Amino acid sequence: MPLIDVRTDESMSLDSFCTWVEAQDPNLLNDIEKWPELWQRLYALHNTPNLVSDYLKDELGRGFELFQDGNRYSGQSLILARRRGFYLRVNFWPSVSDPLAFQSQEYFDKFYVYGDRFAHDHNFDFLTIGLHGPGYQTDLWTYDAANVKGCIGEKVQLAAQGRMRLAPGTMLLFRKALDIHTQLAPEALSVSLNFIPLVPPITEQYLFDVHNGCIASIEHTFPRFRNMEVLVSELGDDDVVKAFQRIRDASGTNRRAEEALGASQSESSGEVAA
Repeated sequence: MPLIDVRTDESMSLDSFCTWVEAQDPNLLNDIEKWPELWQRLYALHNTPNLVSDYLKDELGRGFELFQDGNRYSGQSLILARRRGFYLRVNFWPSVSDPLAFQSQEYFDKFYVYGDRFAHDHNFDFLTIGLHGPGYQTDLWTYDAANVKGCIGEKVQLAAQGRMRLAPGTMLLFRKALDIHTQLAPEALSVSLNFIPLVPPITEQYLFDVHNGCIASIEHTFPRFRNMEVLVSELGDDDVVKAFQRIRDASGTNRRAEEALGASQSESSGEVAA
């Protein structure tokens, strides 16, 4: 999980940033780790005063009934822009003393997996930069996805990379199926900005128990699985739970089989995975 060392005093509006990205070679989105011009412009976007508040003002002015229409994430996230090949997302990170936690700790815990035990990887590459507040602290590891079968309880070799804080102006690159991290609650409400390219293939996402060095659970490619899992656990009887489990397991098995087939076809055709 590289720290991106970039600084600029320039600022860039949301629309100007999106227009610039769309005008570039779309193949650059396949490897944002090697695109310093993007890093600099994302930092310039981060410099823009009132970036989030101006967005909220414009969006709410159009009517609340269409606000964030199509956003499949939880209330923790806002989609600032969705353009050809990428989107921009803002995440909110409350402290553990936030009033929401006192109102409903169970609800709070569903969306914020804070602590030093559970870490997760990501099934996409993305850049993140701190916008507001002290920022959460994060313990970092890397792992070799090629040596992981993807089973709950499977032991995984984790290589520690230290701890960092996503303070305002700090930019990090998270690499798909390589970097994993825990998130420690910030001392006060914090906000981060993500740049996320829409580049296939999308792999599974894992939750790791770093105390025991193993996979604790497997997240699913489509958020509807997670939403349905909550509904089934809350409202379903034993038969419903078992039926959903069979569907979920079959989906994971089929997806891994498709990925293995795709890798085999690439090797036979002489293609090299980047």
